[in-house]
Amino acid sequence: MTEKWEPAGPGKQIARRNFWAWVLHQALYRVGWQFKMEATMIAGLVSYLSSSPAIIGIFSTASSIGRCAGPFLVTPWVDRSPLKKRCVLWLWAGVVVSWGAGAVYLWLPQAQDRAAALWWFFITYSLFFTFLGCAGVAQGALLGKIIPAGRRGSAL
Repeated sequence: MTEKWEPAGPGKQIARRNFWAWVLHQALYRVGWQFKMEATMIAGLVSYLSSSPAIIGIFSTASSIGRCAGPFLVTPWVDRSPLKKRCVLWLWAGVVVSWGAGAVYLWLPQAQDRAAALWWFFITYSLFFTFLGCAGVAQGALLGKIIPAGRRGSAL
């Protein structure tokens, strides 16, 4: 028979709030990801900036490398950090700033030079996915802190 974990007092409300905040975050994150990233926006933008279809493949490869290699860089920092939420906030700030820098550049007059715009967007796009992979590691570590081990299985 498995033991059921029940926090006492206000801890139960906090655990419930954390759980539903995590569920909502995951739902919104997945919906936004499919619409915004690989499916429509990036392919259209890269096709506009470059006439070569191989460039889209390079962007896809860069996103995969960033998501996989980035976590190796930050795992020791996240592991040693006493406050995992600070790691999550700093890494998500990196996600937002890198995406914002790419988006802002595309609105500048300098973006009329398609080759320069493509390079700038490639750099910020690669940073975006690197920070995204790193943020995933930090979120996983934080998730282990806010949702007790006995409760995690039912959410997955």
